[in-house]
Amino acid sequence: MKTLKKITLKDLNNFKKGALKALVAAASEPVFVGRIIGSVRAQESVPSPYGEALKFKGTFVAYGHDGEEARAVVAYLPSPVDEMLSQQINELQGGKPKLENPVDFALDVFAVEDSGETGYKYLCKPLLETKVADPLAAILGNVAPLKLSAPVAQATIGTDAKEEAPATTEEAAPASETPAKAGKK
Repeated sequence: MKTLKKITLKDLNNFKKGALKALVAAASEPVFVGRIIGSVRAQESVPSPYGEALKFKGTFVAYGHDGEEARAVVAYLPSPVDEMLSQQINELQGGKPKLENPVDFALDVFAVEDSGETGYKYLCKPLLETKVADPLAAILGNVAPLKLSAPVAQATIGTDAKEEAPATTEEAAPASETPAKAGKK
């Protein structure tokens, strides 16, 4: 496992210039480029050498072409997936400027031959529906439910405890039959 400053397909795979293009040209089917799973807590548009890029902040795990795992707190996704995820996040947050809960997503990224400048384009396959996360529900799902045998009666302050105690089927031994006096008859 490696820890990255940011997850990008380039950083994830350490592809040299032209390597992905050569892989795609030699393949008869889509080439697996990576799996990205994440929980987005914030997003912003930032300048890049190629124009504006969408920067996602949160917790991300990714697997490269070779299956090696990487983790980061920032992710840049390929276009148009980044724009689609951003749009889904905006819809889920209901026009609020800040996410109240993280948004979870998972996808596989493939490359296929294309006549454009790079020689390939990305295809993304969602692995689950993008949704607002409920971290507490995830924790509760991993903890066994609390099981109590029976409710315990509690005396309320200011009342007689005898009135609050549950009735029992066993009767107390008469005062003359207590263990200390039982053997003296």
